[in-house]
Order: sequence, then C-alpha cells, then structure tokens
Amino acid sequence: MRVCVILLFFLLAGCGGGNEEYKISGKSIGAEETENLFTVFIEDNLGGNELTSVRNSTFDAEAYEVEAYNVLVSEDTVIKVKETGEETAFRESGLGINVGQSVEVQVEGDFTPEKQGDRDGYIMRDRSFLPVYEAEEVLVAELEFENLHHYVVNNLLSSFGEGNLVLIVSEEGSEAWNDFRAQREHYHQELSAYGSGRKWIGVQEFPASSYESFNPPQEYDTYPVYLIYSGLGLVEMETEWDGVVEYFRENS
Repeated sequence: MRVCVILLFFLLAGCGGGNEEYKISGKSIGAEETENLFTVFIEDNLGGNELTSVRNSTFDAEAYEVEAYNVLVSEDTVIKVKETGEETAFRESGLGINVGQSVEVQVEGDFTPEKQGDRDGYIMRDRSFLPVYEAEEVLVAELEFENLHHYVVNNLLSSFGEGNLVLIVSEEGSEAWNDFRAQREHYHQELSAYGSGRKWIGVQEFPASSYESFNPPQEYDTYPVYLIYSGLGLVEMETEWDGVVEYFRENS
C-alpha cells in the first residue's frame, strides 16, 4: 500500500510539473527582415518585462542581457485572437510590425528558456543569433491604443532622433489628407521655430484606416486628429492644427 501511495505521489508531481501549454509568453516586436519570422521579447536587465527607450550613447553592450526568441510561422501555424478565439492571418494579426502586442506561443518540439549576453545592441536594434522556434499555435492580443504609441515611438519617432513627432490622422483622400500632402513643407516650417539643435519636430500623416485598428477611445476618433509624441509616448492630442502650434509655442 505504501509503495502505491509513493508511486501516486510521483505521478501527480510529474503531471503538475509539466511544461506549460504556451511555452513562450511576452511581447511581439515584429518582423525585421523575414516576413514569416517575428520576435518575442520576454525580459531584459534594463526594463524587466517592459520595453524601454535606449540611446546608443548610453547603452552598455557588455552588461546587457536579454531573453527573446525568433518565432517562425509556417503554413501549419494556427494564429488566434486571444480575446475571441477567432483565427486570423499573419498579415492581419499585427505580428509583422513592432507594436508590443502581448503574445503566447506554443512551439513545435522542446523549448529551453535562454538569456543572452554579449550582444551588439539593444534588442530593438539587434535581433541576430536569437534562438529560433517554429510555432504550432500563436495567441495574440487584440490591438489597443497603447500599441499605437509603442509603434510610433519605436518605429516613426526614432527616425527623427530626439524631439517630437506630430501624427496627423485623417482619412485618405480627405481634405485634411490632401492639404497636408500638398503643403507638407508649410507644416514643417510652422513648427521649425520651436525646435532647436538635435531636438526638432517632425510631422507625418497616418491613415485613419490603420489608426482604427488600434481601437482608439471615443475622444480620439474624429478626424483630423493631431497626436503629439515625445520619446516618452503620447504627450498631447489636438483637434485643430492651431492647437498644435500653440502647444509648441507654450512648451518650447
């Protein structure tokens, strides 16, 4: 009888200590070069499980450690929206762009957690030599408004260097859209007086159709809407261009 109890204990312990069904759980930071390969960030020694804004001038490559994985999506991979359980395609899922979506991946075969050091750069700029796993199933969270801010700061604002970016959200072909495209230089010149040195102000259009996929709150869903970003994220929203100019006049 004692032998049976001991055996039952080990069987239960073995069942309870097995691998989680979803072995990789973190944030998707999009695809870099290969369309069917995206990167999942788990954590690093700079921001824990939160992605941070890191400047090359302050980054210490020797001290940096990160846990992240490249995930390969094949024809057999099932991608589902976590909240609804509905299947979706890779292109529609948001996994191909860097929006910081929460994601869970069930991989093919065995999985070994691994932290890496001695890298050439921060994970947002260097994804080379990361472990690669093929996905059997991917659960991806629905896009939220915060994902838009992550995308702007890490993909659009970074190309402007230090400073601000004004995102003009409007419907393609609308009066506001066409006006900006016809007078792009005028918009930049109006704000140039409030930038200085390396901290300058960029202006860029953003289609409402893409914007709406991030589920903006009601106060942000009338067009045109002007979203003002710094390296920290969204700092102001205006419904009139004059309000944008006034913001920089007061904060320059």
